[in-house]
Amino acid sequence: MKLSTERIPTTRVGSLPRARSLLDLILAKEEGRRVDLGHSTAGLGFERRSVVARQVAAGVDIVSDGK
Repeated sequence: MKLSTERIPTTRVGSLPRARSLLDLILAKEEGRRVDLGHSTAGLGFERRSVVARQVAAGVDIVSDGK
């Protein structure tokens, strides 16, 4: 096992907390309600960029947008 005093090694990808708007979208789809995909897609793009920016700010070597 590699040890590091400068970095936090990770071996698994987790899930960052999701924005309320994204949770509402997931719930609506699960409940079979109609979803405005145009509006939702724009919101998802914003959330994706936000997650990547937070990873970069935290110093993550290999960032991921979840795709």
